[in-house]
Amino acid sequence: MPANRQWFRNCYAERMKKLPPEMARAIEAHQDFLVVRNYSDYTVFERRYYVMLFCEWAAEREITRPDQVTLQILESYQRYVFHHRTYRGRKLGTSALRSHMVNVGCWLKWLYRHEMIPTNPTDQLQLPRQPHRLPRGTFTREEVERLLAEPDLSKPTGLRDRAMMELMYSTAMRRGEIVTLMLDDLDLTRGTVRILDGKGLKDRVVPMGDRARKWIEAYLEKARPELEVRPGERSLFLTMTGRQILPGALSDTIKKWMRRAGIEKKGACHLFRHTAATEMLRNGANVRHIQAYLGHSDLNATQIYTQVTINDLLEVHRQTHPAENGRRYVGGQTEAGDQAHENAGDGRPADDAYRGTDGAQGADGEHEG
Repeated sequence: MPANRQWFRNCYAERMKKLPPEMARAIEAHQDFLVVRNYSDYTVFERRYYVMLFCEWAAEREITRPDQVTLQILESYQRYVFHHRTYRGRKLGTSALRSHMVNVGCWLKWLYRHEMIPTNPTDQLQLPRQPHRLPRGTFTREEVERLLAEPDLSKPTGLRDRAMMELMYSTAMRRGEIVTLMLDDLDLTRGTVRILDGKGLKDRVVPMGDRARKWIEAYLEKARPELEVRPGERSLFLTMTGRQILPGALSDTIKKWMRRAGIEKKGACHLFRHTAATEMLRNGANVRHIQAYLGHSDLNATQIYTQVTINDLLEVHRQTHPAENGRRYVGGQTEAGDQAHENAGDGRPADDAYRGTDGAQGADGEHEG
């Protein structure tokens, strides 16, 4: 978790004080273990957050010690989370539900391995199936250019936003990786970006491309000096107050420019990542190179981008399907589709003209129901 989110740390510290003492001690012990094992700040924060939510729910039901947690209690909590609604009235998705249960399960397994509870209640717990989803969506090339042209370059924040979007599009970096970039992570001579402590604490170096490099140079020369109100700040992208931009603020910024560009799609920062990977694969990039480019440890995570895109499928359908390719079947032979459309003017439905029959019998001789 970024250092400038101290407010969140204080908020959760206050909530931890209200937990039953044995629950709080078990959470702190597990947290210390994760820190010593060099888990990322985000993982430590996420684990503590989800376990704290469970302990708050349990305390309301007079469950005050970890050894009181049973399989039935976990199943009850899973149903509670499933029926929970966000402040916008929406159900939690499958991934969010799994995050709740997986983090609580990891905590309880750790307590069992360290003999802090007599049994592991998660042994028989069945988690919701993880759906295998394709990327939610991508920008078209025209949408990308329209979006990039939105910021007002006469303002330092406008030039900053253009540079951020150019960098996201060029490098396919995650939102959390963009906001934590430091000045030292840029190599403008080679045109590369060093990503430290990425997802899973993995480092990588990615190319930024000439176009993105030029926008970064313009931002560093013209905009960042005006935003650097605190001397010595090393974060690359700064807010108007000279602090590191927050992930949520970055998403809100991208959504704002999307609305102004007339782009109504779900998501924000990650759309740049999906678009870059999809377009590079479509243009012939090797999937192994894309895996390194995206920072995926598992090739299966990259394989989703190799699925046939709907645009590709539409083009193949248009070129090859007989109904779209101007053909009709007559006696096992194909004829130009123009006559089929002319025949449709004699009172028969167009699909009958295509079938070349007076009734519901298709070209293959079988009656359709």
